[in-house]
Amino acid sequence: VKLLERSPYPSFFQSWGWGEFKKEQGWTVQRFLIRNQMKEAVAGCQIFRKQPLPYFTFTWIPGGPFPVDAHSLTSELFQRLKNQLQVRSHLNYLRIYLMRPVEHGLVQILCKNMLRPLIFLNSGLSVLINLKSSDDEFFRNMTGKHRYYVRQAQKQNIQWKFEKPIHLIKDFSLLMAEMARIKKKPKLSLSAKTLERLVSLCPE
Repeated sequence: VKLLERSPYPSFFQSWGWGEFKKEQGWTVQRFLIRNQMKEAVAGCQIFRKQPLPYFTFTWIPGGPFPVDAHSLTSELFQRLKNQLQVRSHLNYLRIYLMRPVEHGLVQILCKNMLRPLIFLNSGLSVLINLKSSDDEFFRNMTGKHRYYVRQAQKQNIQWKFEKPIHLIKDFSLLMAEMARIKKKPKLSLSAKTLERLVSLCPE
């Protein structure tokens, strides 16, 4: 936990609480410290594994590995991580989703150690939003289409609430169920009981 707090690119999906939550969803969770030659911890990694078929392991690393500083992710680190994750007598399929800004040096490291996936499980694009920027700056960085969507939403008198009482969790569960129904994707929906458990494991 302390290592994640030190990272310039912390991800909720690398948090202890999220790992405990995924355990209850049927995933095997492993946590690694990656050290340099001086035995200093330079990165951490929480991995999620499932074995859908005999001798086939699916390994998923969302938001990781996370470095202790911006220069800790090296080619050597990725190679060491891959060696640790090898499963003997198994076909091990590994996917990593870093969830951090793409930099030239990082692209070189990824191209050397990883392959571009043939099947995309998530969007290829992410958006970083500076919450300290003004509303005008925020709107200027939007496309015209999305500015229109925001203005339409503002007319609906949407109320934002940052609380964790049970009734809000139930409301959120109902909202997710409605969205899943509209999009015809039932797996997007989470029950109120599941959300309550997630909140209890991730109190902050």
